[in-house]
Amino acid sequence: MTISIESRIDSVRLHRTGAIVTRRGSVPSGQSADEVRVAGLPLSLDDSTLRIVPGAGATLSQVRLGIDVVEPEAGSDPVDEQTLRALERDEASLRSELAVVGRARSMIEKLVLPRRTQRSDAAMPPADARSRAAFSRLRAERLRALFASEHELGVELARVEKRRASLADALAKAAGSRPPDPMSLRKSAAFLLRREGGGPIEIELSYFVPGARWAPSYALRIDKTTSRATLMLSAAVCQSTGEDWSGVAVSFSTAEAMRFHELPELTSLRIGRAQAPRKKPFRALDDPRELFADFDRAFGRPAPLPAAEAHDDVDLDEVTDIHGAPPGPGMGAAYGGAPPPAAFAPPQQAMAMAMPMAPPSMSPAPARRAMAFEAQAALPRKGGFMKMRSGGGGVAHDAFLEQGALFEAEPELELDQRMLAFESLRMPPPAAQKGRLSLMTPIESYLEMSRSLGPSRAPELGVVVAALLRASERALATDPPRRHVLPHAESGFHHVLVGEHRVDVPSDGAFHSLPVMQARAPLSIRHVAVPRETSDVFRLASFQNPFAAPLLTGPCDVYVGDDFLLTVDMPTVPTAGEARVGLGVDQAIKVARNTHFVEQTQGLMGGSLLLKHRIAIEIVSHLGSVASLEVRERVPSAHEKDEDIKIEVGEVSPAWQRWEPPPGEPSVRGAFVWRIDLEPQKPVELSATYTIRIPSKLELVGGNRRD
Repeated sequence: MTISIESRIDSVRLHRTGAIVTRRGSVPSGQSADEVRVAGLPLSLDDSTLRIVPGAGATLSQVRLGIDVVEPEAGSDPVDEQTLRALERDEASLRSELAVVGRARSMIEKLVLPRRTQRSDAAMPPADARSRAAFSRLRAERLRALFASEHELGVELARVEKRRASLADALAKAAGSRPPDPMSLRKSAAFLLRREGGGPIEIELSYFVPGARWAPSYALRIDKTTSRATLMLSAAVCQSTGEDWSGVAVSFSTAEAMRFHELPELTSLRIGRAQAPRKKPFRALDDPRELFADFDRAFGRPAPLPAAEAHDDVDLDEVTDIHGAPPGPGMGAAYGGAPPPAAFAPPQQAMAMAMPMAPPSMSPAPARRAMAFEAQAALPRKGGFMKMRSGGGGVAHDAFLEQGALFEAEPELELDQRMLAFESLRMPPPAAQKGRLSLMTPIESYLEMSRSLGPSRAPELGVVVAALLRASERALATDPPRRHVLPHAESGFHHVLVGEHRVDVPSDGAFHSLPVMQARAPLSIRHVAVPRETSDVFRLASFQNPFAAPLLTGPCDVYVGDDFLLTVDMPTVPTAGEARVGLGVDQAIKVARNTHFVEQTQGLMGGSLLLKHRIAIEIVSHLGSVASLEVRERVPSAHEKDEDIKIEVGEVSPAWQRWEPPPGEPSVRGAFVWRIDLEPQKPVELSATYTIRIPSKLELVGGNRRD
């Protein structure tokens, strides 16, 4: 008994290049063992990532995927010739009515009262204004009614044309005269469900789809009355996965969904006395054709012996490519120049387009030339081993040892991973191949499980899958909005941001801004001035990261109350770290810097020069409250090798301290800082002196005056 269930998208986890989608469905009460079919899955689904988890009290097995055409929605027209002919008749009738209304409107538009001829004699009768006005009103009302009728007929005609074109397209696809539309194709998962009870079973499906990206952005709202702010995290999401996400819970990860890693090979050592090999409980089949002896006797049509099996002595050169390509140089003519064994010759149906799609972010392992060989002939019968390896530029030679004979083997033979997909192996009819299994392509496997597509659609379906892959690649190539930065690896550190809202994201390949989360945090605003460089005073807002996740690089819109201030770039801030955001220039604080310079000689006969500098900084605040100000200043510094140059800092009022740069910023030699609290309308003066001592015969590069 086959049960078809509906599933809905419950959550989506976006990664750097792709997304993991989780669906949920319910299997109604039924028998102990049922075949369950879940339709409506996207065509871009990566088959290797499909994961199905049944609820408690159930187990599943034999999971397979197929491709079907999406069935028409409830209330739509049935796909048959009679409905198409009825729609064509309705379309012709509407066109006829529309033509009649158009002719009537043209005739009334031509009805115009003639102009009165102007005569100077007294015999000219007076104009009947009332009649002319009544005619004009009647003409306008009639034209208005005809225009309204023409508009209604046009709308109805457009609707019927759309229905007729859609139905004709569906009939053409069903008849096989037109390739299927990618938007009308969906994958379906079928599996065998075994229950322990008779109640309903919850089913959870998850899978990876390529063609999705995201980039973070922020909005900082500063409260005018309190020293608090609200930080809102948003994400610009772009997805072209073939399915719309409606009302889903989203989370955002900075990591790749899948990454290739080589697993370590663990060797084992066994210490003890050698044991005799165990006897095998079965007898190996020497010739698989023996399985079909009864068939040959019944029908009297023994299959011809392939040319490869006519040879008793088999070389190591009897090797053929899995795709049926001719053997490479140095391999000889496999099987005496005959075609490769049918067991390793898949149907030639666009194998490249039929392969399952992997996410573009995954870097596949270096391509290996997949080789296969006839097991009965190539494998040794008594002891020995076979290991054949081919290097990048040359060929490594290993040995094949059997009964004391040594043979050289050139290329290494590694079975393609597809040869381990035992569920895709099929045995053709006896008249075609005797005792050999053939490997199905993914497209053939899909069509085997399909309910609406036949085997003849395999080439067209391969083209559709390839086109969908290109669409996903275009979505990944779309540039993010201005100033947005896509997540990237931060020294191997990754995190997941869980959204607080359910959102809708259409599959249109465009970026959409989605709210993720928001939180309040205490805010401190301080002012920073560097009078040596500029007289402007900058505001700097500092707050602790309010989220249990790091803040990634991205644009941040700053609002003061309801007024937009500016957009800045948010730096990367770790969890519980301090974020600093510049708020621009504060025009309410004025700074003026003046310098004084005196050059004197010192010592016997002017042995050295004293370059005395004095710095005076005046500051006044026009703010309505006390402001915290940080004034940064710098004095010259001498190189360690310049022993003749001495720099001494003199009187400083008020006292300053050395400036220590924040984490991640470079240090500055000779930097000092004043930290003061500015009261409104109360001027403050800062001063500092320093002296540079140099030999009188020397002069500083650029002049002795430093400020």
